[in-house]
This record gives sequence, C-alpha cells and structure tokens, in this order.
Amino acid sequence: MHSPYQPAPRHRNELAGVDIDTPKDIFGPRPGKPEWAQKINEWEKDAQGRPVGGKKSLTEWVRLYHQGVIALDEAVQRLMEVLDETGQRENTLVIFTSDQGLAFGQHGFRGNKVAPYDANIRSPLIFSMPGRIPQGKVCEAPASGPDLTSTIFRFAAIREPWEMHGRDLSPLLQNPNAPWPYPAMMVSTAHSFGSDTTVTPASEEAYQRGVPWYVLMRDKRYKYIRPLVPDLEELYDLQLDPEELDNLAAKPQHRKVLERMRASMIAELRRTKAPFLTTMPPPKEQASPA
Repeated sequence: MHSPYQPAPRHRNELAGVDIDTPKDIFGPRPGKPEWAQKINEWEKDAQGRPVGGKKSLTEWVRLYHQGVIALDEAVQRLMEVLDETGQRENTLVIFTSDQGLAFGQHGFRGNKVAPYDANIRSPLIFSMPGRIPQGKVCEAPASGPDLTSTIFRFAAIREPWEMHGRDLSPLLQNPNAPWPYPAMMVSTAHSFGSDTTVTPASEEAYQRGVPWYVLMRDKRYKYIRPLVPDLEELYDLQLDPEELDNLAAKPQHRKVLERMRASMIAELRRTKAPFLTTMPPPKEQASPA
C-alpha cells in the first residue's frame, strides 16, 4: 500500500493505544555499515527525543499504514469465501504476496522500499491450493519474484515461451523440507535495465533515494549485499541478527561464508547473463575489527 495512507472510516479507531518500538538504528551512526547507509536520515527528534518524520510520529505512521491494510485483509477474505461458495477453491492456485516491504525507522528510512534490508524489501509469500499443497506448513528456503512466473507456468502445464531466470518452486510446494540448494538473488539498478546496466554510472544516477545499485544474495541463513559502486559489502547472519545491525563482512571468522556468498553471486549473475558482471567495481576495503 502506497502513501498517502487513507484508512476506511470503519478502521480509524483500530490499534488505538498501541505504541511502536523504535528501531535500534533509526538514528546514526551505524557501525560497520557502508558510507551510503550512514547518510540515511529521514527522521528528526521531538522535544522528548521521539522520532518524527513529515509532522507525524513513528507510531502515527505505522498505525495509519496498518489501519489501511485491514481493508486489504478483508478483501482477501471475501475473495476466498467466493472461491469456496462457487466450488472453485480446490481448482485454484492462490498466491498471496506484495511488491516489497516498507521500512519505518529501520536503518533510518521512512517508507523506503529500495534498500537491500529485509525491512525495506521482504515480502509475504503464501501459496494455497487444497489437495495439491500441504496446509499449515512453513518453508524456510528463500524465493524471489521471478520464481513465481516459472511456478505458475508449471502449475498451468504451459511451456515457458522464452528463457526465464526464475526457478519452479513446485518441489518446495510439495515438500517444504525438500533439498533446495538455490539462493535467491535480487538486483537493483534503479531506473536502468538490460543493456543500460553494462557499466555502473559513476554519478548520482547510480543511486535511488540515496541507495546505490546493488546485488543481494540470500540463502536460508545469510544475506550478502554487494554494492555496484565503490563502497563496503555487507554480510548478515539472519538467524542471529534479523535486524541486520552487525555487518560480518570484515570479521575474519566469517571469511569462508563471505567467500561462499561472493561465489554464489558470481554464479547467479553469470547464469542470468547480467550485463555488468565484468565491470563491477571492487568493494571498498573495510578494516577488520580489533
């Protein structure tokens, strides 16, 4: 849901009295983060030191957003009820997702949806089809948007009309614990695509809302972020650090994981024929912690 947030009148009093925890790194400095992330500052402090952005408090922003989301939940419920009432439920593959996350305070952002952190970009993903997909199961393997297209083609028994980069998730839908060696990759190149990304522009064109072009790799536990400008790379253990506050990239004990994720990134970029594969600038060296 995009701003301006306009909840339905029937939901205006929802979540009254609910307060919102302030993210730990809403204000800088942010130790270990790259230079571009140090510059993100979309909040101010009021007289009591509480975060305020655009004349609204953090709590007001989050509450208003979720009041609006309630109507979306109601619409999904009505849709599912109609499928049941018309006898189409078991013959319909339902995929519930969204375009991206929307950070409110995390890492200094306010409503940002382009940075490589989970608060900014992570989306829900729910599959439902009684009789063909197990119910109430959770799959820990990562997936990305292009995988949905390949999966839909498989369910519809239609051959893909051209080369696609996504992977068919059907094995995971049949068995959420099935072996799945594939990482999820996301490439962000602002408003440039295809052959226009052969070389990263050495200017503000390589940034979108303060965030540079980047490649993100995610497996079940770790996330690796490679900027496509000369800046620090990032590595996070999402099991131990789900808020992505502790950048492990420069820590010697995590060197093997860093190298594995780098290699995984190169392999995926090569598989998907990324134009900038051979022109990526090297990451900026980061001093190892004492």
